[in-house]
Amino acid sequence: MEDIDDRPWTEKYRARALNEIVGHEKIIKSLQIYVQEKKFPHLLFAGPAGTGKTSTAYAFTNDLMGGRITQDSFLELNASDANSIEDMRTKVKVFATQHSVIPSEFKIILLDEADNMSHDAQSALRRIMETGNFRARFIILCNFPNRIIPPILSRCAVFRFPRLPEHFVASKLKQIAERERAKLPPEVFSQIHLLTRGDMRQAVTLLQVVVDYLKEALLVGDPLFELAGYLPPSFLDNFLERLRTKPFSEIKEAFLEVVAGKSSRNVLLQLMALVSRAKLNNQSLATLLDDLACCDYYLTEGATERVQFAGLAAHLSEFFKP
Repeated sequence: MEDIDDRPWTEKYRARALNEIVGHEKIIKSLQIYVQEKKFPHLLFAGPAGTGKTSTAYAFTNDLMGGRITQDSFLELNASDANSIEDMRTKVKVFATQHSVIPSEFKIILLDEADNMSHDAQSALRRIMETGNFRARFIILCNFPNRIIPPILSRCAVFRFPRLPEHFVASKLKQIAERERAKLPPEVFSQIHLLTRGDMRQAVTLLQVVVDYLKEALLVGDPLFELAGYLPPSFLDNFLERLRTKPFSEIKEAFLEVVAGKSSRNVLLQLMALVSRAKLNNQSLATLLDDLACCDYYLTEGATERVQFAGLAAHLSEFFKP
């Protein structure tokens, strides 16, 4: 009887070698040269979440070590695991300097979310990079390279991972759907890319949810947007017209009802796109975008979501009333 692989699809279909990585051709080509020559500096992968930084780091390490990754040749740490000087000394420095039971050409230390490391921890890391084992190499992953101190940046070859274009994401999703024997309408793949904005990990996760929980007749349009935590297209299609013609009390209640349970970040991104397409003068558009930015900031700081969205509805209603 065949074993059922019930891992999350993000792990089940993670690339195991560099030639399996989707997109980022120039980056992959450079890393493949490093693998061939067995010579490379410390590496820093920067870019938004879900663009392939971690998968590329794993695939590069796997190719470099010929598929023989051992505990004494590879160490993975998250910023939450190593965010102090003591962590750098007891975990990273010890690993970088200790001898391997099985000789290998390199000892790879993968530091994920390094932009969340404290300044002191980064300073300690810099010192380890200066004085550590000549066989030790760091692969540093971050979303915001401007949060990494300059002495670390100057010691790394920096590779920037942009969001993936639609054809790469759609192609990968179709491949996964075929392997899972899921029959999906073609438009679902482009809609998933639209919702996830080039985040491959989020796209694969949403695809798994779609296949597992939705009937084929409900795979596109409003149900898919609702599932992903977005405002449904049917609401957005006539929202601006309702702002112009309906009383504020009706607009506010309808708006608060539809945003309830949605991702505030997704809602604000949709509204930003909506007002940017509206026929407003530059001053009004700038004011509305500033209102959206302020709402985003206050929600990030812990403000009450219902109050912020009610205020935002008031601003929108004011600008679009004739």
